Amino acid sequence: MSGKISFRNACSVIILLQICNSLVLGMPLIAGTNAWLSLVIALPPALLLMLVYGRLIKLFPGKNLFEMLGLTFGRVTAVIISALYALHFMSLTGIVRQNYSQFVHMNVLINTNFNVIVLLLLCACSYLALSGCVNLSKWCKLIALLIFITAFALTAFSISRINPHNILPLIDERAKLAPLGALKLLPMPFGEAVMALVLFKKLDEKANPYKVFITGCTISFLLLLLLFFTTTGILGENMIKNSYFPSIKAANVLHIGSIGTRIEVLVVFVFILAGISKAAAGVIASSSSLAYIYNLPTPHPITLPVALTTAAFSVIAFENMIQMFEFINTFVIYAPFFQTLVPLILWITAEIKQKSAKTKPKPALPPTKS
Repeated sequence: MSGKISFRNACSVIILLQICNSLVLGMPLIAGTNAWLSLVIALPPALLLMLVYGRLIKLFPGKNLFEMLGLTFGRVTAVIISALYALHFMSLTGIVRQNYSQFVHMNVLINTNFNVIVLLLLCACSYLALSGCVNLSKWCKLIALLIFITAFALTAFSISRINPHNILPLIDERAKLAPLGALKLLPMPFGEAVMALVLFKKLDEKANPYKVFITGCTISFLLLLLLFFTTTGILGENMIKNSYFPSIKAANVLHIGSIGTRIEVLVVFVFILAGISKAAAGVIASSSSLAYIYNLPTPHPITLPVALTTAAFSVIAFENMIQMFEFINTFVIYAPFFQTLVPLILWITAEIKQKSAKTKPKPALPPTKS
């Protein structure tokens, strides 16, 4: 695939990677209505992590995560770590597809067999994954724009429905639990931007990777903050805790003539497109890891088999909705290994190697014969 990923397209990829799951699943309410404080506390360490990702792109231009590992630790170690990443990205992609398949099944195609919905989403994300990272980034730019429109439309039409008592007080005795909520928010949603280290192999040289990650993460933070206050103001804490998909529930309660129904349809449609985008990114990341392991020149030959594998996993991953939501507690335990630990070790080791290479004395030239 020719072309490069521009700055705006790259920011859009970061945004979709970070907010897709939170759009449908909502935010953890460990601190109750103080969850916005958890989001604020999670932002600084998330931005530091984004700087690490940006630095890796800067140190290894034109390389994906697995090639970075190979150049730093050698092929044997890189293959082992890449295999772990392959399992992580494939399972994550299957879980994302499961989340959105359940979302479609419960809100749109209620009487349709769940497996049929999985196959429909499989076809869409497979086509998008086969189009390559550059085309995926262009698609993400369009979907990010639709998410902006949807979020602000939902907020604008719901102002009269927002109950201040559902939000106030902004800080109460449960604020002491906000740091615990922040720990959950770091792996999901912010840490999921680690997938961009695979997708940004063709990042435009003019696009500053630091600005890409920082800008994308900041916009994701603002969007999540807006959606939290809007959803909480409409539904209240108790209804959110009893709702599987709080954003759609908030859109359902809007009754402004026929406009409310249109907003609900818009929200569902945009969320589905966002889920397809993230699932496609996961397929590309998974197939890229396997391509590195098997030393393939391009991941395209195995993209479709990987997509089929993740689709099969999405069918058997959870028996019901309760298990799907409870899995978040497990995900936030092992995800930091892939999102934080490995990138940090890779960055520190690469910096040390680069400095030692610069300070290494050059061999003396042999004397020239007169």
